[in-house]
Amino acid sequence: MYAGAAKALPFLVEGGSTAAETAQQVFNARNQLKVVFRLGLAQHWHMYTWEQVTAKYGNDTARIIAGATRTNPMVNTVGATGLAGGTVNLSSWGFHE
Repeated sequence: MYAGAAKALPFLVEGGSTAAETAQQVFNARNQLKVVFRLGLAQHWHMYTWEQVTAKYGNDTARIIAGATRTNPMVNTVGATGLAGGTVNLSSWGFHE
């Protein structure tokens, strides 16, 4: 779910009047997504500032947006496996007749 939401950010944010404003909104939305999905844990881990991002990518808005929507494939796999395992476990608890 998290990776899909991160990839969809460019389509979900309203966008600004310039490409730079849109990139900043996507970047800010990604940071908010991190806060929500971490459930209060590791709140500042990999939470970059706008200044750090522009220092890394300059004014290249496409690279900023690509960076904001990139997720870690290994973490995605672990998360998907955990979700699948939890779903299987819940379905076997006898909630059905």
